[in-house]
Amino acid sequence: MIGTLRRAVTLFAMLAVALLNAAAPGPALAQSTTALRIGVIPSDFSAQPYYAQDMGFFAKQGLNVEIVPVNNGAAAAAAVLTGSLEFAYSNVMSLAIAHDKGIPLTIVALANIYTAEAPAGGLIGVKRSSAISTAQDLNGKTVAVGALNNVTHLGARAWVDANGGDSTSVHWLEIQISAMAAAVLSGRIDAAVMDQGVYPTLGKPGDPIRVIGHAYDAVARTFAVGGWFGSADWVKQHPLEARKFAAAMADAATWAKTHHRESAAILAKYLKESAADINANARYAYGTVATTQMLQPSIDVSAKYGLIHSAFPATELVTR
Repeated sequence: MIGTLRRAVTLFAMLAVALLNAAAPGPALAQSTTALRIGVIPSDFSAQPYYAQDMGFFAKQGLNVEIVPVNNGAAAAAAVLTGSLEFAYSNVMSLAIAHDKGIPLTIVALANIYTAEAPAGGLIGVKRSSAISTAQDLNGKTVAVGALNNVTHLGARAWVDANGGDSTSVHWLEIQISAMAAAVLSGRIDAAVMDQGVYPTLGKPGDPIRVIGHAYDAVARTFAVGGWFGSADWVKQHPLEARKFAAAMADAATWAKTHHRESAAILAKYLKESAADINANARYAYGTVATTQMLQPSIDVSAKYGLIHSAFPATELVTR
């Protein structure tokens, strides 16, 4: 009888363990992944997803990511709002404009940041033989920017006004960044707001173009130029996925800061360019935490120059 009871207890214990094992999530379920589509403008300034993909930062967060090339912030915003993308890159000023118009977009992570100690963009270049050397000298002149009414244009306007010039007298011309050097050297334009990532010898000894100022310094010494955004409704309904994506972007930003050679090799693969050429350029830094202090300068400059109706707290643009 006792032996029968012991066997019954043993059998019951084995059955209980089997049932618990069946109910517990197995390795495949425990490691289940969330699929996300990320819109990226193929470039160094929005390269975090490339690094997160290759270095396993997405996998670490349980994210299965498809990187989708997009041409510009407007196309990215349309794709996010229609559900074709979960997240995408845009400059902060464009997102401030969307907010001003009541378009429900929200920033979940920072992308490229500007720091006056290592300026990679917003460099105002003139022909070395030009008589132009101050902001006041640009009055009445033709100055090229990559796009009107964005951070390059408004940053340059702010720099001219802050340094004794009159930005309303300047003839602002939108041309491709890659064509700026030739336009300056040919005399077709008087100056251009240039990017060292596109023109790596800019301002260096012997270069035919010299730098007279750093446009972005007039926005702030350090601020967020770009951010990763999603639909406010989608983010509200998927807070865990948004946090995981933000964490992967922060990991990529931290890693890229001290791994220029390795990141250049990854970027070269995606952009189909030379890793040596990429690493020879001034490289972008990325933000790790979407603080209001990093975002507010772009909002304030947008309001100052009439891009939006009025300034608003950056907290309204950030996912909390």
